[in-house]
Amino acid sequence: MVPYQKLQNLTQGFKSVEDYLKKMEVVMIQKNMEKDKEAIMTRFLNGLNREITNIIKLYHYIELKDMVLMAMEVKCQLKKRRKIQSQAEIMIRFCHGDQIRKIIIRLFLRENPNHLRERKMYPLILELNMIINHLLIMI
Repeated sequence: MVPYQKLQNLTQGFKSVEDYLKKMEVVMIQKNMEKDKEAIMTRFLNGLNREITNIIKLYHYIELKDMVLMAMEVKCQLKKRRKIQSQAEIMIRFCHGDQIRKIIIRLFLRENPNHLRERKMYPLILELNMIINHLLIMI
């Protein structure tokens, strides 16, 4: 396989952001590729999972390490969001309307207690309500 083709075909898949970056670096070292900073950042971004890439593209990065840190944070946030959504889906089967909202907000606060102290609750409650409404429509 042509060296650049192997790098082009490399994607994150089920790997962590860190493992994906390491694999990318190994391929570049094995194939003795140039270290053009901008090309590396573009290649890294294009190989990330789509849901992470969509968020990362909203910002401008000068260094790869900043992009990697943001990708790791986004992956962590997406994992938390999925956990909350799965808990919400279970609750929806047994509860209705306002009961669901109260339970999900309590679950969220248990996972993220600092948000209450930092007075970030209103935007989070709006986001949770959007998730709940979306889930209710799916039923």
